Amino acid sequence: MEGGYTGVGNLNLNPQFVNLYPNGLSPNVLGDYQLNNTSPAIDAGDNGTISLTDKDLSGNLRRYNGEIVDMGAYEFQGSRVGGTIISVTSGNWENGSTWMGGISPLAGDNVIINNNHNVTILNLGIAKNVEIRTNAKIIHSTASSKLQTGI
Repeated sequence: MEGGYTGVGNLNLNPQFVNLYPNGLSPNVLGDYQLNNTSPAIDAGDNGTISLTDKDLSGNLRRYNGEIVDMGAYEFQGSRVGGTIISVTSGNWENGSTWMGGISPLAGDNVIINNNHNVTILNLGIAKNVEIRTNAKIIHSTASSKLQTGI
């Protein structure tokens, strides 16, 4: 949750709930705390904390399509569409292990290269926007590797 606690696995990003009530104050049972399709919490959970049969508050399986569990009480029942992807280590742009949730950036994503991370583009990196934080770098592995933004 944005403005939340620091620590391994926590995000300091807007979770993009369907409907916060009232005016973003929580906890409150009157809001809709399911995730929008652009939420950075989609596929950002820890599969080691759940079983294959665990369900969310709506009774849906916690691993939609058998993939990575979402953060929060509800599992998003669709495909993520443009969100915020943050590097968790130095590595290759095209490799999911470089990114939070194991997901490589898509065309509609806002990408954050975190402090002190070097992310190498082997062929093609795609994103809507890219933020490069302190002492971070994007490295092109060859003269033909490209980064397309604004998509």
